[in-house]
Amino acid sequence: MDGLLYSTVSKNLADGYGNMWFLKYSHYGFAEHPTFHEHPPLIFWMQSLFFQLFGDGMWVERLYSYTTAIVGAWLIVKNWQIIFPKHFKTTGWLPVLLWIIIPVGFWSYQNNMHENTLAIFALASVYFILKAVHLNDKVWTNLILGAIMIFCAGFAKGIPGLFTLGTIFFHWITFRKQSFIVMCLQSLILLVVPAIILFGILQIPEAKESLSIYFYDRLLGRIDGAHTADSHFFILIRLIQEILPSFVLVGITLLILKWRKVQLHIQKSHLKWSLFFFLVGLSGSIPLMLTLVQKTFYFVGSLPFFGLSFASLLAPSIQPLLEKIKPESVGLKIFRSVSILSFGAVILFTAMNYGKVNRGGFVAQDLQKMEEHLSPYSIVSIHPKMSQDWNFRLSLMRYYKVSVESPFQIDQPYYIFDKTIQDTVPSIYQKVPLETEQFELYQKVEK
Repeated sequence: MDGLLYSTVSKNLADGYGNMWFLKYSHYGFAEHPTFHEHPPLIFWMQSLFFQLFGDGMWVERLYSYTTAIVGAWLIVKNWQIIFPKHFKTTGWLPVLLWIIIPVGFWSYQNNMHENTLAIFALASVYFILKAVHLNDKVWTNLILGAIMIFCAGFAKGIPGLFTLGTIFFHWITFRKQSFIVMCLQSLILLVVPAIILFGILQIPEAKESLSIYFYDRLLGRIDGAHTADSHFFILIRLIQEILPSFVLVGITLLILKWRKVQLHIQKSHLKWSLFFFLVGLSGSIPLMLTLVQKTFYFVGSLPFFGLSFASLLAPSIQPLLEKIKPESVGLKIFRSVSILSFGAVILFTAMNYGKVNRGGFVAQDLQKMEEHLSPYSIVSIHPKMSQDWNFRLSLMRYYKVSVESPFQIDQPYYIFDKTIQDTVPSIYQKVPLETEQFELYQKVEK
């Protein structure tokens, strides 16, 4: 539901339905507001650009998610380059692999979650900060760039997006390359720059009103009332379950190497890097325990750092083995051939299934048959029992720009009925003869 809702709001913005500060979901608004304020607006702005560039096909938000995955993987490698500057080209795939096999991670990229974009800003912020505090490279410039990325993360996902504010502190804990005073002053930059940017934005009246609604009505309101978990430890348990495959893979690999009497090259610096990235990852996950508004995908933005953490333990031991593999070796040639064939098969399968809809039961195919009767930005009536069928309601708005009447009355020219509901259709409507499977379209009878 969430990903489809986000793409609907983004597409509406691209179509000029709503504006950059007062986004629109439908004619009746969302969550008792005429405009949409569930999240800060940055990601909607970004995704709306994709709709402006590529149209409103159902693949556009998937292209956006794919782009965030590719950029996220690239930024993981850029962070990895700081750890292994000499060997990052050989082992740069390892943290990417340990990140992407985390189940909720690739689920998130399949479903257009906001955390996909958050991960980009989080990774970029840590990269710039490490260039400043670890490499001493253009310290002030990189600190400011890191702070800007932190602001973008917060402007994308709100308070949970600010978790990389503690990056310099975690670096100081693990490496102690600066004094405590210098660490505090540098950390202050990460707070001051986003505060200045936010202050400037709040000088825009529309922005101030929009962000006030988000902060007071939606953010604080949800914390107080809309609980989605029964225990504060729900998110911690789910985090352990999700990162366990990567952790187990690293552990088994190290045990096999030890059993085969391969020397493990794990040094103290590698342990420090592993601890550092693990702390950054925890900072994006554990604070979610403070409220009972918890969903598993909320910590997806922190998962790349767990991939970097685990890879820091494994890479030193497999690096020497990788260097022994000759480019002309039979095994490597077979691996490359299989990889190319697999990639080709994926492309072919995708092309063969272009335009087919396999998700959401009969919603998509039934709505396609109704399309000629549904005018853009019109309103339809539905049976009250369909009010919680968000796949139907969001699909109706996302692909056909049609709002569902709210409150659920019988007052519109068209009425859509779900045949699985044990009830009758109001007598003032007459069925439109369409060969649908689950949903039927009715038209109001003129008196």
